[in-house]
Amino acid sequence: MKLTKTVLLVLPIAFLFGCTVPYQPAGINGGYSHQRTANDRFTVTYQAPVAGYGEQRMRDYCLLRSADITKDYKFSHFTIESDMYDTESEPSHISTSSTTKGESQEEDGKVKYEEVTTGSSSISSRYQTTITYEIRCYEDVPQQGNYSEVYDANQTIWEIRSKYGLLDEESAMIGLQ
Repeated sequence: MKLTKTVLLVLPIAFLFGCTVPYQPAGINGGYSHQRTANDRFTVTYQAPVAGYGEQRMRDYCLLRSADITKDYKFSHFTIESDMYDTESEPSHISTSSTTKGESQEEDGKVKYEEVTTGSSSISSRYQTTITYEIRCYEDVPQQGNYSEVYDANQTIWEIRSKYGLLDEESAMIGLQ
């Protein structure tokens, strides 16, 4: 009984941690990617392999990746020109099984054979949630433009890494500046 209670308490916690998509390059378990579309423009994507992962965390991770790219390409600020949130479903696993059983027995000198066939199939769906930002980078704070917010790359990195416990030595130094 004690083991059952322990298992019932631990399984939901393990499930929650198992669904966490870390801040990482894109792979089978989700993550970020980017593509340079012009000298100062990028498409930044963050994917999670499950529906309901948490839109705010995904937006924050996509924003963090945008800030990282801004710094990697020697810019200091960026704006989000457009953003898209998408959840799609696709079949990811199809399984079938079939069992045939037979038996023979003699009845009145004749051989009788009976065959029973059973089968099953299943299809499971994989849900993938994607956030995509089209960003434009600047060497300094832009003075005018058609954008709602200008992000300082260093400040964005510090705030999001602090929020999710992702601080490394470099981002900790950014926070001290």
